[in-house]
Amino acid sequence: NFIASRHSDFEKYRLLEQHTDLTKPHEWYPYARLDKRKIIFHAGPTNSGKTYHALQRLKQAKKGMYLAPLRLLAAEVYENLTSEGIYTNLVTGQEAREVPFSTHVACTVELADINRDYDVVVLDEIQMLCDSFRGFAWTRALMGVRCKEIHVCGGTEAREIVQKICKMCGDDFEIKTYKRFSELKVQTESLAMSSTEKGSYAKVQPGDCVVAFSKPDIFAIKREIEKSTPYKCCVIYG
Repeated sequence: NFIASRHSDFEKYRLLEQHTDLTKPHEWYPYARLDKRKIIFHAGPTNSGKTYHALQRLKQAKKGMYLAPLRLLAAEVYENLTSEGIYTNLVTGQEAREVPFSTHVACTVELADINRDYDVVVLDEIQMLCDSFRGFAWTRALMGVRCKEIHVCGGTEAREIVQKICKMCGDDFEIKTYKRFSELKVQTESLAMSSTEKGSYAKVQPGDCVVAFSKPDIFAIKREIEKSTPYKCCVIYG
């Protein structure tokens, strides 16, 4: 009885160690490991066409999923696919739009479905996997999605970690690099001649980007630009 009891204790410890071992996260997704996947890394800066090219492949797939860092981007891709006659669901933390007979889904990365098989998956802003707060979602998606062709888009700084994950998972890795379509320059002079000058946003030109540091400021600047110029202004914020 003593030996049987000790054996039972050892078995419990073994199972506990197995379930709490965090050194092999790729083994947490056994179904994704059944296939040899191909990871295609579209690397480049903003406005370089990397996500566009990945989405073109997504549109050709019979069944696909787009994973976005923001609800705004998920909704944009949802509308893009829908406008081209592709039945697409939209799933975010704020809303869910389900379409009968849908073949595609656009969702925020935290809501990635790792329990279904897809032909093509696009994982946007892959460099976010290094983020201390949200990075787990990109790591989970990259390791866990059940898909033979995965397109990841992001900055070149994420290349090394993505390659390491691919090697760990036994996946093939391919990289495609892109250059920015237009050069991004920081204005060397202030729009305002002095700190008290008003109406300086009337000097904004088409193609300019104004960076603010709070949501109220973003909308206040948008209103002023549209009031003092003939231009329409879009906003992007987290």
